[in-house]
Amino acid sequence: MTRALMLVAAVCIGLTSAACSNDEDGIPVGGDNIDSTPSSTPGNGADDGVPQNAPKVSNPIPNLEKYLQKPCDAIPKEQARQLGLSTATPNPDHDNGPMCEFADEQGNRVTINFNNKQPLGIAGVYRNHEQNPQFYEYFEPTEVAGFPGVFANSFDGRANGRCNLAVGITENQVLTVNVSIRQATGESDSCKFAKKAAETAATTMSRG
Repeated sequence: MTRALMLVAAVCIGLTSAACSNDEDGIPVGGDNIDSTPSSTPGNGADDGVPQNAPKVSNPIPNLEKYLQKPCDAIPKEQARQLGLSTATPNPDHDNGPMCEFADEQGNRVTINFNNKQPLGIAGVYRNHEQNPQFYEYFEPTEVAGFPGVFANSFDGRANGRCNLAVGITENQVLTVNVSIRQATGESDSCKFAKKAAETAATTMSRG
């Protein structure tokens, strides 16, 4: 086992990953097709149609602009190495919002995306789920370093090493983390890795 995979395994309990990514599950191929989450637009109600169960972002990340300009800085090189990731490819002008794809020598990949298609933030993901419960094949709320998150995707590739995690880092900004790992040892491996990457990014950005 290479050092990179040993590090990833330590973080994610035996992590490696499913076959390489494809377009059907919202996992990026070459940096494209970042998210299968439908776009949200504000409604006409007093609360913009936000579901009552949508979580609030109690400690929004300030000064996001520098990370929007340099998205790879959300996971600095040393932290990326600790996750077993050796390369970082920025794409600040991606149609879905600024993004960075991290990878290792085996082709395991993590993409972070400052999603610009959810103007309601994490509440928009909840509204999508409320309005169309059948859209997501999985929808599992979680917490990421004190921020509200939800594992959700229109295609369930978790058993094959793919996972999608949305994290509300301000009231109107979602950070989407997509993972594709090549040899999953369990259905939850990819989501554990997605959460660890998201925690690293959220903690880094919270420090300014």
